[in-house]
Amino acid sequence: METTNTNSNLIPEILKTHELAVYMTDKDGKIYVWNSKASELFGYSENEILGQPDSVFYPDSLEKFSPAGERYGWRIRKDGSSIFVRETISKITDAENPEVCYMKIIEDVADHLTPRDKSELWITQYEYAPWGVSISDAQKDTLEMMNLEFATMHGYSPEELIGQPVSIVYSKAAYKELESRLKEIERTGRYRFQSEHVRKDGSTFPVSIDSTTIRDNKGKIAYRAAHVANLEVSSGVPEGH
Repeated sequence: METTNTNSNLIPEILKTHELAVYMTDKDGKIYVWNSKASELFGYSENEILGQPDSVFYPDSLEKFSPAGERYGWRIRKDGSSIFVRETISKITDAENPEVCYMKIIEDVADHLTPRDKSELWITQYEYAPWGVSISDAQKDTLEMMNLEFATMHGYSPEELIGQPVSIVYSKAAYKELESRLKEIERTGRYRFQSEHVRKDGSTFPVSIDSTTIRDNKGKIAYRAAHVANLEVSSGVPEGH
């Protein structure tokens, strides 16, 4: 991670005029500097976000810093919608202020990505997550991508599920309830609920689902990303995902 030796008292004023979204956190991750571009990107006003942990933006608490202090990943806006960003982190130190703080510069890099690109990046980010992740086509209502855990918990290989209707993993009763939940996902951009899934052998099991929309550049919902935890073996998808 990059370390910058500078007068940390001067940084907040500099950041307010930065052309990109920038915020600063203390050593515990609590936000104490927030510029106007960050408000535009994430949807939070300065009064709403100051003092909050920046983990509210992270769909994946297992992310690691790259050696250069830069990483690419998904972030969650206030309205629940997702954005793919480049995040550059600098550790700020100076002799006058012994408290460690971090400056984070966030750039939305999704404009040149197709919805399919975004979906592939989402799956890549969660390839080894200990819960299931799937991407479904919002227009065709078919499963398009998934990690190994999602397929395994349903008794399939990923190849067997790709292209299948979403209904293949829901019990009949649960799929009937899904329509109203999809409307809520479309309205809010993100929705958490519990349901009942069915395995290849016909057995059913309770699940916790955290669903997020992936939109095209015109704002139309192209895909839905779902994080699915088997409640028989876990307490659910971790908060923040």
